[in-house]
Amino acid sequence: MRACLFAVTAIFLLSACAAQKEALIEKQPAEGPGDQRFDESFDPLSLDDDDIVISREDRPVAERKDETEKAVPQSDHFPTREVEGFRVQIIATRSIEAATVAQQKALDQFTDLNYKVYLIYEAPLYRIRIGDALTRREADQIRDIAKQRGYDEAFIVRSKVLVSDNPQE
Repeated sequence: MRACLFAVTAIFLLSACAAQKEALIEKQPAEGPGDQRFDESFDPLSLDDDDIVISREDRPVAERKDETEKAVPQSDHFPTREVEGFRVQIIATRSIEAATVAQQKALDQFTDLNYKVYLIYEAPLYRIRIGDALTRREADQIRDIAKQRGYDEAFIVRSKVLVSDNPQE
């Protein structure tokens, strides 16, 4: 008797759920050829707004010329690639303001040696690293220079470094 009552209850519940699902499906409006929910005729590239850049490659070369030539030195026109190497970390701080000031100070101190200065955020710290050394020996030299210039806590870290394909370097 219990089994029979259980079977009847299960059938009743399943049929009620199925009826509810059909009712929900029927309430959704059917999309026809005349029913458009979105206007897809808008083209964001047609906007002539200079402060919104969608893709640099899609714009004419004349518009891109002023951005690249002023910002990039002539020697950086060669392609670069990332390889395994070393950098020297000189500062780590939680404050973005302190990190930015330290980055500017490092730029001033290492410009004469043409070392690039990187501000890297690895939670929770902002880290200032200098140089792109391919060998440990190069990294040792950069670290020694950093220590001579007042960064006593400077140490070497493995990192992806940028290598220029410039034949003159």
